[in-house]
Amino acid sequence: MVVDITALQLARDLRVGDGVTALVEPTLTLVNRVLATATALVEDYAPDAPTAIQVEAVIRLAGYLFDAPPGASQRFTNPMHDSGAQSLLARYRVVRAHRLEEPDDDDSE
Repeated sequence: MVVDITALQLARDLRVGDGVTALVEPTLTLVNRVLATATALVEDYAPDAPTAIQVEAVIRLAGYLFDAPPGASQRFTNPMHDSGAQSLLARYRVVRAHRLEEPDDDDSE
């Protein structure tokens, strides 16, 4: 699924824009950066989640990242968990596992 939210929509949800009026610098750059980061994290964490769930998770995560101070302290250690995005996506999480290979008989000598 592809997260379908624009910077203007996110700006409205972050309460830094009205969702209609074009954003100005430096707000535009910050909103785009937070949107790109949140989208990448959400799509990596749960790529098969429904679009509506992914969009809500992106909004929550972006809001958390937007409010986090630069060089955030230890209390900002897990944005996915602390923002609530992880709870939304938990049902759709991709768990990765690797198959263990049998050792070659040639290696046992």
